[in-house]
Amino acid sequence: MGKLPISCIIVFGNERAMLAECLPRLARLGELILIDMQSTDGSRHIAEQYADVLLQCEQAPIADAVRVEAQRYATHPWIMMADPDEHYPPSLIEAIGNTIAAKPDAGGIRVPLWFNFKRKSLRGTIWGGGNKTKLALVRRGRGRLLGMCNLISEVFAGFETVRLDPAHCGYMAHEWSQSYLDLLNKHVIRYPYRDAMRMHKQGRRFRLSEVLIAPIRELNRCLRHHDGWREGFRGLALSAIYATYHAVTQICLGLVQWRAGRAAHGAVEEKAPALSLVTQRDIVAAIAPKTMTHSARRAA
Repeated sequence: MGKLPISCIIVFGNERAMLAECLPRLARLGELILIDMQSTDGSRHIAEQYADVLLQCEQAPIADAVRVEAQRYATHPWIMMADPDEHYPPSLIEAIGNTIAAKPDAGGIRVPLWFNFKRKSLRGTIWGGGNKTKLALVRRGRGRLLGMCNLISEVFAGFETVRLDPAHCGYMAHEWSQSYLDLLNKHVIRYPYRDAMRMHKQGRRFRLSEVLIAPIRELNRCLRHHDGWREGFRGLALSAIYATYHAVTQICLGLVQWRAGRAAHGAVEEKAPALSLVTQRDIVAAIAPKTMTHSARRAA
């Protein structure tokens, strides 16, 4: 079976075990572009075994802007965004390939995913259940990577986004988090301000009532409407973290709005860390309207 016309971009940092589990599952993809954010646990050694292009950069709070910068190394028409903690079964990779062949005019592909917490399937809370999807692939010229927190890509108007059916291809297993401390770090420290920047850019404005109401609303939504109560203590803890995330994000939105009002040209956006090439294998890919050939930096 041939390689698929997909350039997959993965950013990692000290995720050796996850990479060892994730990368072999992506062997059918045409190209793996891996970006190392200063790993010290041997992650790069794992990446070197699979990467067609291996880059490095300074540590960044979120990977979305780094992927946008890394896509200039891509040589295939389809761009795929993946994380080390996302594990694709062979049936899903095959379904992606079949969709690309059957839908030549498509602009994006949504894959079904299932969140796992501490390696256990999560069925309750906003994250649980089998109705979640991720816009994991976009076609060059028909979609783009956005690099914003919780809004990583989009398909342009007029192009179809194909949603794969988990009944036929299974789920991508998202090994979402391994501890409550990690979740608190993400949803209280790393994500809220950057998510608030996205919201401000989209025209959302700070409202004090949301700081007070949003946590109660989201806690109720997680526990009642998304069956978080069925998860017991785990469901209660995850719902509380989600509610806290909304409160902190609203406070950050007020801070972003205040800073934008003081700045002459609006809020200052964070820039992605500069990328530098570590290794690159021979890549010859036909990209309309020309063929691009990269010289090998080391033996494949």
